[in-house]
Amino acid sequence: MQLLSGGTKTEPAVLQRRVIAELNLDEKEHPVTEWRAEAESIVQHPAFHEWFDEACYDRAFNEVPLYYYSGECLVHGVIDRLVVNGDRCMVIDYKTHRSATADNLAAIAAPYREQLRLYMEGVQRLWPDKTVRGYLLFTACARAHEWPELGSLSD
Repeated sequence: MQLLSGGTKTEPAVLQRRVIAELNLDEKEHPVTEWRAEAESIVQHPAFHEWFDEACYDRAFNEVPLYYYSGECLVHGVIDRLVVNGDRCMVIDYKTHRSATADNLAAIAAPYREQLRLYMEGVQRLWPDKTVRGYLLFTACARAHEWPELGSLSD
């Protein structure tokens, strides 16, 4: 996803070779072509154009490292995608989960709620004047999950 949403257009075969090399994969043992097709379908999906179409946002960042203290605890993680548009920030964390469907998405998402809340809190510290929303993007079923009770963070 990172390679497809970095702003540089690269031939699919070149991207595929890069993934194989970076992850030190045996192409015969891993479905790299399927992974690329899944990632392309997400980046091109109309429901997610606001996150991946450069014409729809001010700035976007991939693989954003995050380190801060929340109380006495050090929070550290890597946000898969952070999109800034106007007065909003959108934190997007990718999940593959082959078993994810519309019917079981909330249950599969549940263990990641606190992770996403902490990512949102960290982004709010970076941009205190913006509204921060967080999403889990399940690539296998092309659906995003947001917790309504988390709402959005803003000062």
